[in-house]
Amino acid sequence: MSSADELIIIGDKIDQQTPIELSTGYQLIGYLPDETFNTGDVFEDVLENLEFVRNTDGFMFRKIGPFWVNSIGDMQPGEGYLVKMNTDDILIYPGPTPFICGNPFTDPRDNLTYNTVQIGEQCWMAENLNIGTIINGSEDMTDNGVIEKYCNDNNTTNCNEYGG
Repeated sequence: MSSADELIIIGDKIDQQTPIELSTGYQLIGYLPDETFNTGDVFEDVLENLEFVRNTDGFMFRKIGPFWVNSIGDMQPGEGYLVKMNTDDILIYPGPTPFICGNPFTDPRDNLTYNTVQIGEQCWMAENLNIGTIINGSEDMTDNGVIEKYCNDNNTTNCNEYGG
């Protein structure tokens, strides 16, 4: 491009495990999963036909001698990557990592993380949920598209300690 501009893409998101046909030579591919994965793990099934992967910062995943070297680290959701293939192949991104009780849970609405604990056959949050915008305890909640919460004594510090 000769000057800065904005590209807006609209439409339905495709399944992250949709097979991507990689042709011999260069191509740009989008990273479809919502979570990061190590670049070496993502391309593990096509390594024999892969020349390299490069991200937008110029970092690469490539073979040097007998070893694969990963300066990209983890692939990032929504980022595009330049891939060079020596032979045609098909890439399928890894599926989402299943949740295991006892591991922390990150609420995707606000990215706050909560600990969990297994009690018998059930998985419980080990902390109180604290999401939303505080409203006065004397007010009724509204259906306005905003997550609202009450805090004990209308004090945000109490929500941080006891949940909202």
